[in-house]
Amino acid sequence: MRLIILFLSVYFSVISSVFAADIYTCPVEQQQIAQFVDLYSGNPSDMALLKPDNADTDDTGPQYWSMGPSEYDYWYVCNYKDGKTKREFKLSKTYSVCTNIGTDKVRNKLECK
Repeated sequence: MRLIILFLSVYFSVISSVFAADIYTCPVEQQQIAQFVDLYSGNPSDMALLKPDNADTDDTGPQYWSMGPSEYDYWYVCNYKDGKTKREFKLSKTYSVCTNIGTDKVRNKLECK
């Protein structure tokens, strides 16, 4: 019985870590909600904007980016409605994929796995 319980606890901890995702939410700035998120390879000041994998397709779902090990850090930028306000954040680790999630009109969250 103990062996079964041990097996199940190890199994579920491995499964949950495989499917776990980190969610990054853009903060409210000057009473504005971010409208969308961009992803960069390296500091955004270097202007290496990453094109979403589904940008040139008929896919109407959320934008997503395939990622992997890189010599540069990944950054995401929150873009606000006024077009001037932006907030930049460095991702804490490398993920295999990040998806711009939220509502139909406001995609101000980044889900990374």
